Formats: sequence, structure tokens, C-alpha cells
Amino acid sequence: MTMYWEREAHLFQGLTPAEITDIEQHFSETMVRIQFSINPSLQQPDNPLSIVNFRKEIETICEERFGLTFHGGLSEHGQQLLGTPIQRTALAWAAPRRGYLFLRDISVVMLYQYAGVLSNGLSYHQLEYRNRSKLPPADILCALRALGATDAIVQSYSRMSGAHGPRDHWAAIGCVNWPTEGNYRFRLVFPSQTMAETVYANYRLHAAGTNRLDQVPPSMKLHPLRDLSWDNPSSTFFHPLSLSATKLVATKVRVGPLPTLTTPADILEALHGSQLPSPDVDIIDDYATLTFDSPSPAAFLWNASGPHGTTRLYVRNIAVQLHVLMGRTRTTAVALQCPDCGRLDHQGKPCDRFTYLDPRDRARSKSRHKSTPRGPKSPGARSRSQSVHTRAGRSVSQHSTTVSHNPQSWQYPPQQQPLHASAPTTDLVPHLRRELSTYVDHRIVQATAPLQQEVDTLRADKEALTALVAATSTAFTTLDARLLEERRLREAAEHQQSEDQRKLTEAQDRLQTTITQQGTHQEAMAERLPIIESSLRTLMQAMQSVSSQLAGLAALGNPATRLPAAYPAQ
Repeated sequence: MTMYWEREAHLFQGLTPAEITDIEQHFSETMVRIQFSINPSLQQPDNPLSIVNFRKEIETICEERFGLTFHGGLSEHGQQLLGTPIQRTALAWAAPRRGYLFLRDISVVMLYQYAGVLSNGLSYHQLEYRNRSKLPPADILCALRALGATDAIVQSYSRMSGAHGPRDHWAAIGCVNWPTEGNYRFRLVFPSQTMAETVYANYRLHAAGTNRLDQVPPSMKLHPLRDLSWDNPSSTFFHPLSLSATKLVATKVRVGPLPTLTTPADILEALHGSQLPSPDVDIIDDYATLTFDSPSPAAFLWNASGPHGTTRLYVRNIAVQLHVLMGRTRTTAVALQCPDCGRLDHQGKPCDRFTYLDPRDRARSKSRHKSTPRGPKSPGARSRSQSVHTRAGRSVSQHSTTVSHNPQSWQYPPQQQPLHASAPTTDLVPHLRRELSTYVDHRIVQATAPLQQEVDTLRADKEALTALVAATSTAFTTLDARLLEERRLREAAEHQQSEDQRKLTEAQDRLQTTITQQGTHQEAMAERLPIIESSLRTLMQAMQSVSSQLAGLAALGNPATRLPAAYPAQ
């Protein structure tokens, strides 16, 4: 079985010189920040580690390996170290590709900081990836390049290691190889916000069937960061709580949950007859975002069909709810943000809007502006007449009283309509059925919310147990490998030691034999020495005798020289 940390080299795909130039150009225009942290699972309760103690080592390794330095060095932020890179090269861009950095005696998490926080001022250069099928890194990059990206880095969410345990970041290859809750989920980081917006815009066209791409698998899903929203007309990301996006948010209304297979034409048909200008309809999953040219139509639709409106909006004969765009509350926007609806356009004024949070937050707020009881002759009681669409369980007399106060019309701009007689009770039956169905559905959702939380907890426990089993298996495999390696080294050392001992013994034996032979030779030479000396003396005497004879012969002269001339020498 392929474990989640294997084949890490597949994350590093080849880049052409043109692609490197494009990456560096996009990266130079992006405001990014790299964060370093220690996974909580590596912390010991009795001896916790501080990331600050590794600051100098991290800066040294980043400079030596990636040529990466930071403006003002790494700064401490809680249990993290944050740094803005100075170099904008392709090597510096790819530094966090593994998702971790090995130090001398520990590995630290190395990621690009999450770009969806309102106060950090980073570029929105990240997307969320989800896929029920496993794709190798090469196929993921091929799909992203078909969507307009040059390169992308896989980045981990923080993963819960237990029901109440620490949240760890995985290595990038672990996100690719190991699913969580049945999906391969991680974050994609691009060199620039422009590239991320291009990829997401092309993906929306691909998903809508306008421009189908063979390289993009049908199971692959891309989403904006959970704190960001997508403006379909301009194809850009924006933060709903940003002050710069206040006017843009005022032109948008979110509708949902939608019936299955709802199309933009169905929503435009639901708005038919209201004389509202046609909005841009952007459907994501089971919610649609309506974008008008100005805030007035959005405000009218909210007042008419919102939580306090008098007319429900039906899409394919199913009642849908209206929501405001809102992300998670940030401390910097609390003073300016309405606690009920999350908008920033009516600070200090009473809010008449019931707020539903972003559906991805899976939470629903309750309005704190409730009607106070008044007397029967109070003008406030008459101005706040009850809606025609009354909850199931109210009496018919209440409905007749409600109809006597005409609700706000769907006509845009609003026009005063004459009073009408009360409708027969039988006309309310279909409406009551729809309202009862909506009410029952809402109660079912409320009743199943705790069960869903328990299911999420069990899934997290299962994920933690699976990760623990995998980690244990890895530890045992590593331990077995180390034991085998140590045994092999020990046997090799013992064999080498015995071989050295054998060679030493042989050398000692040869030395002893040589010494013995040398002694025997010396003794033999000592025995032969007198004989040799006697032979030498005899030889010397013989040589002296010969020398004397030669001298005598020399004295006598050559006999041939004394012959007569008559006898010539032959």
C-alpha cells in the first residue's frame, strides 16, 4: 500500500525557462508571507518547544538552500514565525513546496500564510481543492495548467489528530496521497492572485459546460477560500467584511438552498414579474449569488423576500431563503460590523434584517431585535403588521387581520396598492402546506445538527485513529529497518574483526618462522666460519707461492727473446 509520505519527488515537476520567467513575474507582484511552526503532536507536555529558539537556524537554512531572506528577519506571532520574502525567484517561490523544513533535530512546518484573513493584507492567491478520487501531482499540475496556471504548490489544512487533540499540518505529499473524510482536500497556492482568479474563472466555465477541458477530471472541485467570495461579473475575489468591498456587497444577495439541478434561468423566472433589473446569477453548489448593478434592487429584494419580508421567493415551487454575504467575524471589523446581519453600512442604526451566515460556516445566527409587546391602540403595533405568510399553527382570524394591512409589493420601485378583501380560507391551504413543509424541514435540520456534530466527531476520531495506525506502522517499519541495518553492521564488524585476527596470527607465525630460520642460519655460519678461515689462509698461502713463482719467471725473462736469428720465431 502506498503510504502518504511516499513519492515526494513527484511534487517537483520540470519547468521550462519561459515558465520560470512567468512564475517570477507573477510572484514579484504578490504580497505573501511564509510561516514556520511546530506541529502540536511533536510537543512534549513537560518540555514544550518554542519556535523562537529555532529562528536563527531557520534563517540560515533558508538562505543556504533557497537563497531566501526575509524583510527584517522572521518575526514572532504567537507560536509561529512569519517572514516576508525578499527574493522573488522561482527557487524562493518553491521553497515551501514540501510543506516542512528539516532542522538539526526537528522538522518544522513551512507554509504560505492563509490569505483569507482580513487583517493580514495578503494577496488572495490561494484556492481550495477537493476531489473524491486520488490524483498524482503530475495530473493535478496538468489540470491546473489547462486552466491557466503555470505552477501551484499543494498546502495542507491543519488536521485534527483526535477528538480534542492538537491540529497538525501534513506534508504536501501526504495531502495528495491520504484522504480525509472521503476526500482529498488541501489548499492550492499560486504565484499571484491574478493567476488564481484566472484558474478559478476557467474552472467555472469548465464546470458550467461552456468550455470543457479533457485534462480536468470531473471529480476535481475548486472553491475560493472559505472567508472569501467570488464576484462573477469582474472575475475577482473579495472579502465580504472588507471596507473596500462594502459597495460591492450591497449589490449582492445570496439565495438558497436551491433545488437540485437549478439553473440561472430558473432563478430569473422566479424573479419574473418583479420588474427588477436582471441580475448576474452565479450558482455554486446549492446556493446562488445574485449581483445587481446597484444596491437599490438588492435592498428591495431583501426587504420584500428577506427574513422580515412579506413575500417568499419560490424557485421551482420550493421556498428559498435570502442570505447576506458574510465571512467569519474578525476582531478588526467587530466595531464596524452589525452583530445581526454582518453588514457595514448601518453602524449605530437599528437593524431590521435577520442574518444567515455563510452556508460554509454551517451556522445560523438569531436576531436580537425582537418586537416588544404594545397595546392594541399603539401606532407601533399597527405599523408592524404581521405577514400574510404566517407560520403554521396561527388562527384564521390572524390571517384575516394580516391581509387587511397590505404587504410590500413585488413591483419595483415600490408602489402603493389598494386594499383588497380577505382571500378565502381555501386559498391559504397550498401556502400553508409549503410553509409547513419549510418549517418541518427547518426543524429537522435543527434536530439533526447535534447528530451531525457527533458524526463529525466520529469522523475526526476515525481520521485520527487511521493516522495513528499509519504512524505506528511507519514507526515499526522504520524500527525493523534500523534493527536489520544494525544487525548487518554488527555482523560485518564481527567478520572484519575475525579476519583481522586471522591475518594477525598468520603474520605472527611468519615472523616467528623467519626468526627461527635466521637463528639456524647464524648457527650454521658460526660452525662453517673456522673452515672458511682455514681455507682462506691456505688460499692466501697458495696465492703467495704462485706470486713468488711468477716473480721468478719474470726475472728469468722471455725464452723466445734469447733464440738465435737463424731460428725465426714461428
